[in-house]
Amino acid sequence: MNIKPEIIKALRNARGWTQEQLGEAAKLDKTTISRIERGSHDDRRGSTAEKLSKAFGVDLKVLTGEAPIPEKRSMLFEKRSTMTLEVDDAARNALTLTAARYGVAQAQIVELAPFLFSWAAESSLKRRAEALTELAERTAAVDALQTRMPHTSSILGYSPLTEDLVAAEERSIRRRDLFASDMLEQDTSDILKADFEESEDGPIVTFLRDLAKDAPEALSFDDWSPRAAPNYKVSREQAIGLFGDDAEVVDAILDGLVSLAKLPADLRPKAMLKERQDWARHERQAYLERLDEEFRTLGIDLDQLVGVKTVEVAQ
Repeated sequence: MNIKPEIIKALRNARGWTQEQLGEAAKLDKTTISRIERGSHDDRRGSTAEKLSKAFGVDLKVLTGEAPIPEKRSMLFEKRSTMTLEVDDAARNALTLTAARYGVAQAQIVELAPFLFSWAAESSLKRRAEALTELAERTAAVDALQTRMPHTSSILGYSPLTEDLVAAEERSIRRRDLFASDMLEQDTSDILKADFEESEDGPIVTFLRDLAKDAPEALSFDDWSPRAAPNYKVSREQAIGLFGDDAEVVDAILDGLVSLAKLPADLRPKAMLKERQDWARHERQAYLERLDEEFRTLGIDLDQLVGVKTVEVAQ
């Protein structure tokens, strides 16, 4: 099928898409989009044209020039912009793998993210509020029992410590303090547990960790500092599909040690599995060596550092 390069480019620009974004929407790689716009892509079977027509939402005849490009809808209803954000490589990889798993464009996941984040945040706050309500009910029940045991100590009842806990938690919820950071800043040493860590024990973290446990597919949510990217794992099957059942390579992809955004286009075909694996191993090793060098300048032995996502660093 004879696709008109200038029409593809015009439709892409009208939507404010980059070649990569069009590739995601049409399930084609950026190199193919580039060849189409240069007029050097042979689409004899018409499969590429069909994917593009679905991505643009136009008839096939529009792509061949047999029908005019539809007039652009009002910007009030179709207003798009390009985002420039720095994100953790693990999150960027997760975005790529998740889009592939469910057959949607990465942009659609990003567009849904504010809704899902708000849902998680509000659900976490609601769970805390419900726990406070239950605490009040159970404390009232203890107080009621206390009146039937007048000979016992009143320590069983509503203690000053409980009052402080409720006041601090209510204030934290009211301020939408997802990590309970506000409670750390207050004089709450008797309320928070001694080894409390925002990244491990923050209410939003425990909520998401419990949510991952209940998910039908194998997900995991490990930790999340309010000053760093969340640490979670999704779409392992897609990583295995790209790089084979090599646990070291797959973990490197999921942990962000290797960036899928840097994967050369010529290594993306299925037949290039071994070459992709070699590339990923090289990228992982290069990252570990850079990390090791940086830590050594600080006088830290990476091999002895607990929690670093590595197995071995070649000397």
